[in-house]
Amino acid sequence: MKTKLILILTLLLISSSANSQNKYGNVWVAGGQTIYATNFISGYPINSILDSSTSYFFLGGHSCISDSAGKFILMSDGFSILDTNGTVIDNGYKIVNGLWDQACQIGAGWLQASLLLPAGNGLYHFINVMPSDSMESLSLGAPMFDNMFYSLVDMKANNGQGKVVKRMIPLIEHGRMSITQMTACKHGDGKSWWLLKQAHDTNMVYSFLLTKDSIFGPFIQGFPEPHFGVWHKVGQSVFTNDGTKYATAITQKQIVFVADFDRCSGQLSNPKSIDIPLTTIWTFDSLVYGVDTTLAGVAFSSSGRFLYIARFTSILQLDLWDNNMNTAWDTIAGMDNTPSASFKGYYSLNLAPDNKIYVGNWNGGGNQMSVISEPDKKGDSCAFCKKCMVFPIMPNHAVNVFTPPNMVNYALGAANPICWPAGVEEVPQEEINVYPNPFEATLIIQCSHVQNKTFYLYDSFGKLILTKTIETNKEQINTAQLSAGLYFYSIVNKNGERVKAGKMVKE
Repeated sequence: MKTKLILILTLLLISSSANSQNKYGNVWVAGGQTIYATNFISGYPINSILDSSTSYFFLGGHSCISDSAGKFILMSDGFSILDTNGTVIDNGYKIVNGLWDQACQIGAGWLQASLLLPAGNGLYHFINVMPSDSMESLSLGAPMFDNMFYSLVDMKANNGQGKVVKRMIPLIEHGRMSITQMTACKHGDGKSWWLLKQAHDTNMVYSFLLTKDSIFGPFIQGFPEPHFGVWHKVGQSVFTNDGTKYATAITQKQIVFVADFDRCSGQLSNPKSIDIPLTTIWTFDSLVYGVDTTLAGVAFSSSGRFLYIARFTSILQLDLWDNNMNTAWDTIAGMDNTPSASFKGYYSLNLAPDNKIYVGNWNGGGNQMSVISEPDKKGDSCAFCKKCMVFPIMPNHAVNVFTPPNMVNYALGAANPICWPAGVEEVPQEEINVYPNPFEATLIIQCSHVQNKTFYLYDSFGKLILTKTIETNKEQINTAQLSAGLYFYSIVNKNGERVKAGKMVKE
């Protein structure tokens, strides 16, 4: 009995320790001038005032992150990186270029303009998107951006206060990208990240692989439909909780794009372009003004069955398990006779750690967000509640709750089976050598003991390229057919245990 009790306690401690390591997304920030923090670490949201006198605005392009135990550490308005006191961290002021150094005074007002991702060992990736001074859209008035930057934050620097140790490394220069629609998904190794960004005026997707010490990409995928138009000022991209599906929608086309996603290769497949039913704009006196085409937010339910799409005046639900489009769609929210002058409008949609979807406000103001409490239930059973997420008010202080931050599923673990690898380190357990590195036409594997080992070689996407059974103490592998680039390898013994791993470059 005592042994069983000890075993149960040990398992509970292990479970508690594991769960404490995936709370990067458990605190959200929102607001303008008055910044609010929403803490989900207890399992339900607790709203508090984080800063009541800041000049920073969190308008939709903002992001934030906690450490692995859920302690809130960093936030960004899309331009600068701040600590939890609202103070810009060392080297984190205005991570922008050119004329935007003067223009970015209020905060990024476009969805998914920035993102913070954990890199491990106290390091955090920061990505944001900006136009250059020469961007043609600045003179034409068409919203599209052409620069995408990467920065790295070290939270161990400055006695734990943090510092931007790599700043504004170009990921894309002089490209043609949507202003909005940037998200990420955990690689199948459970450590690295796939970063996806929609291109401009097409359905082309840029993707990057961010490991703890390297950046690979951009890798580009294109799809003939839908051919998104030039007006990308609003829109949102999102993954399912398990990372197996991707969706995006923008205003220009009344279409939502849905595709399967491979967390190992980073590839999108089985694309679908689904027409979104039109909704009518009306006011409290039932005067019809026309058709609402202002698509903004998208979010999956926690199971991935339902996809929610926000327009200014309504929120629609799509049942992805229903192939009949006449029954797959439901309208779960509208204006409800609200006078148009006081209606804030629906904006971004974010699935929270409590598995509820929180709905941002198009026009800001007020101290509430709306909530979908049961997003895995069909139609009205999803329990939409308008303005049910209430934030505190301080007398004589601004109240401007806009949208939730750009968040991803930080808690997602490795794929099953785990794909190999990204950011792999050497794991020597016996005398095994794989050389030369860099290699050209031949790889040599030298082992002190053979004992039914198998050599696996993967490309930089984690796709298996070749397999070789090690039958002698010195094996040669012909690699002349392989393209130049980065490769990973793994050597596994007869018990399935990894005895050697590493990365190599072919010249």
